[in-house]
Amino acid sequence: MTAQEQWDYVKSEIRQFTQRYAIDYTNWRKKSIKALQRKRNAFLRSRPPTAIRLHYLPVMDQQIESLQQELVDIAALKAGIRWREHGEKSAGYLKRIHQVRTVEQSINFLQDPTSGLTVSSRTQLMEVSQAFYQELYSVDPVDEHDIDCYVQDIADLPQLNEDDRRYLISPITTEEIIEQSKKVIRRQSSPGSDGLGYVFMHLIYQFSPLKDLIIKVYNMALTAGSFPSSWQDLRVRLLPKKGDLSTLKNWRSISLINCDAKIYTRIINQRMRSVMDTIINRYQTGFLDDRFITENGMVLNIIMEQAHVQRRPEIGLLLDQEKAYDRVHPMYLRQVMLAFGFPPSLVHSLENLFFENAVRININGHFTNRVDQRRDLRQGDPLSPLLFNIALEPFLRHILQDSFFQGFQFQSVSNSDTTTSNIVPSPLKGTCICR
Repeated sequence: MTAQEQWDYVKSEIRQFTQRYAIDYTNWRKKSIKALQRKRNAFLRSRPPTAIRLHYLPVMDQQIESLQQELVDIAALKAGIRWREHGEKSAGYLKRIHQVRTVEQSINFLQDPTSGLTVSSRTQLMEVSQAFYQELYSVDPVDEHDIDCYVQDIADLPQLNEDDRRYLISPITTEEIIEQSKKVIRRQSSPGSDGLGYVFMHLIYQFSPLKDLIIKVYNMALTAGSFPSSWQDLRVRLLPKKGDLSTLKNWRSISLINCDAKIYTRIINQRMRSVMDTIINRYQTGFLDDRFITENGMVLNIIMEQAHVQRRPEIGLLLDQEKAYDRVHPMYLRQVMLAFGFPPSLVHSLENLFFENAVRININGHFTNRVDQRRDLRQGDPLSPLLFNIALEPFLRHILQDSFFQGFQFQSVSNSDTTTSNIVPSPLKGTCICR
């Protein structure tokens, strides 16, 4: 077996063992709670002396409470409750929250975009969903030469230096893997198709007999773009957005990715964040170190205030790309990353990982047939925001260098013009784009 096949086999064995243990433990817990409650009732009916009752009763109550608390924690996890009052144990309330949440996220009917008919049966819902996402994830024909020309037309396009390139593809170490898993060990993140959450992966990474295999798998992913098949076997959960829920455009797709695959992209994400400042213009403030997305909101608020006070003629334009992550083309992203100087081996690895997946859509607890994913930056992956920043950068740089776009020119504001602020911002040109 290859290293990737061995790794998938190890995970499969761990999953089966864990499932068997969980079933046995669940049965034991139910029997133990009933046995302890019978023992407690019999103890109270025997009317023991006060001293004996005060000694033994708290012990039995503590044992029962500990087992019942496990049931409450499981119910809270299903209900999606991340914050509770200390000692809150209303299992009935948590169960109702879970039921309401399930109903709100259920898809009762959909409009078939081909026929225009509304369908409601399980089979029809799954067929419509599969067809919709197969079309969405299929690449549109593009001309590689046009992409090259588009990128080359950017004046003074920055590139990573040799030190940055070497750092990005330096061998992944055990310490890096354990460090990233330790950061997310307490997150209640849904696992992927292998069912193994961050807690399990953190323990597995520290198991000495597997360390050589783990290092080999992760470094082959980095250098050769070769992955365990489980890394490219995705489950997609749909969450409702605003608008007409009979159309799948108003459902947000969240990819449930295996946690060991997300640890890999977290490592790449950490490395890339350290070099992104050299290639991403200062107007992109999201997901980057030492930049804050609220700065754009503050600048926009100042622009609106000054434009209102001075009765300026400029207009504000809001751009919102439909299904933005889903429409990132693999060839375009590859050419842009290479133009910025990213190592070809890293670009090849990310291209294979993001655009060669088998996806199954979860429709009310049932999975569709396989959908081949040939484009899409999957929502739920730690690296997707940075890759989208890179994909968007050429568009923003074309705007910034185009003489027809002058932006908003700040002017001095005297106290007689406004009473809202005495601050006079220095002149600058700003382009505000929201996505």
